[in-house]
Amino acid sequence: MSELISVIIPVYNVAKYLGTCIDSVLKQSFTNFELILVNDGSIDDSLAICKKYAELDKRIRVINKSNGGAASARNIGLSESRGSYIVFLDGDDIANQFYLEHLYKALVYGDFDIVQCRFSPFTDIDSINFNVISCNEKYPFPVSKDAALNLRLFSVVSWGSIYKSQLFNDNRYYEGIINEDDDIYYRLIYCSKKIGILDEKLYFYRTRIGSVSDGQKRQFNKDFIGIYKRRIGYFMDRNENSFLNGTHFRFAIVLALTFSRCKKNKEERQIKAEIFELFKEEFKAIDFSQKFKKSDVIFLKMFNMFPNLISRIVILTNKC
Repeated sequence: MSELISVIIPVYNVAKYLGTCIDSVLKQSFTNFELILVNDGSIDDSLAICKKYAELDKRIRVINKSNGGAASARNIGLSESRGSYIVFLDGDDIANQFYLEHLYKALVYGDFDIVQCRFSPFTDIDSINFNVISCNEKYPFPVSKDAALNLRLFSVVSWGSIYKSQLFNDNRYYEGIINEDDDIYYRLIYCSKKIGILDEKLYFYRTRIGSVSDGQKRQFNKDFIGIYKRRIGYFMDRNENSFLNGTHFRFAIVLALTFSRCKKNKEERQIKAEIFELFKEEFKAIDFSQKFKKSDVIFLKMFNMFPNLISRIVILTNKC
């Protein structure tokens, strides 16, 4: 019999979509799983929906907690999980019926610690084919840690992947920040012996249009700076110079794109000045003799010389 997979779904005010998400899990061709629904203080009918499904299927467990964010919900789900493998979904997304089976077989076939599949966005008004879309590769192909971290060949999302559960023995999500996926993915990759990509589109993530407040933008900028500073410290402590240099490189790109997103009002002019000062520090720390994408190298060097001009081009070409 195949080993148990723990499927963890953080749930927060997604009553409109939750049933469809859970149904996509219950229809999986791979049946030896437990589904952990972590209600993160929802104020809509999400908790009631979770409980209703738990009554219908003994593989489902519901955990109810006060609101603490997706990172907090995932951490509790990890602590309660019993499986040899971990898979995440978001409560408004949809998994293809072979999501678990194909990821599991790919991981076992190549003795990987992490395997990531392809995925696709959709909206409420899209007409989309949720069937498996296979690409050229029949089997998962390995990706080096350097390529995953420095060349970004591995997408920075928690869902869309299967993980050996032991990776989370010493790794948990950093709580209280936006984009918590960025804070854990480099640690999971670094702690893995072997990672791979399955060239099949098995996961579909919902995009919901909404305005982002200035306060959320400031929090986003603050969190990302904190994430990269922790990442720099992580690799510095381990004397991993290649990954450290790659982090300086990625941080510089994030800062350049963040600079480009800033508005021209008085408050954001000060933010831009602070971001550019930080960018110059990171730019100076980069060893450009290391292999990076040529387009990224050109972008950083041009931005270093002409930040305002490059920012306008970034905005016009919708790069951020």
